[in-house]
Amino acid sequence: MARISASVSKRLGQLARKNKIKKSSLMKVYRRGLGAAVGSGTRPGMTPSSWASARVNSFIKIVKGRKRIKHDPILARMERKRRRKR
Repeated sequence: MARISASVSKRLGQLARKNKIKKSSLMKVYRRGLGAAVGSGTRPGMTPSSWASARVNSFIKIVKGRKRIKHDPILARMERKRRRKR
């Protein structure tokens, strides 16, 4: 399992607070993004960490309902449900 640096963890925490999403969910999405970048490849010039960050940003839009669910559907539905309860 890939280790997430302290700076990335801090940034994910800030995004989680700002968007009212669990930090643990964003960490899972980030790790999945790292794996997807290595497993399926990325566009030329993209690093695995930039691919994972883009996936996190996309996930935030999905949870807010501004984008349809394309990846991480179980996590997205769980977070949408959690946000509705608030």
